[in-house]
Amino acid sequence: MTQTVLLRLARKGRSLLRRLRHDRRGNVMMILGFAMIPMTFGVGFGVDYTRAMKLKTRMDAAADAAALAAVNVTAMQKDDATAKEAARKMFNAQVAGLNGLLYTSGANNPEIVITSDGGVNSGRTV
Repeated sequence: MTQTVLLRLARKGRSLLRRLRHDRRGNVMMILGFAMIPMTFGVGFGVDYTRAMKLKTRMDAAADAAALAAVNVTAMQKDDATAKEAARKMFNAQVAGLNGLLYTSGANNPEIVITSDGGVNSGRTV
């Protein structure tokens, strides 16, 4: 039963391809079909790039806030370790609310992992 249905569909598909190959009126459809492949990649790249730039802007703002926390009047009157700790705390507080970003604070080697909610495993480690 299913083989006959599949054979019938295969014959219709071959017939359709044969007609499309010999028909010169549908060239616009064919060109549009081939153009959809790079357009799909372009749209995907644009979405990914926009998301990455948005996350980068927020991380830059967190770094700026941390730098300002380290050089404010009260931090300047204390030692360097206290200023560094204030900057680290400010950065951790700012980065904690970012979606798609996991930040592990280490003394010498902080680790930033950017994750995605999509179906493709696109996590990156910096």
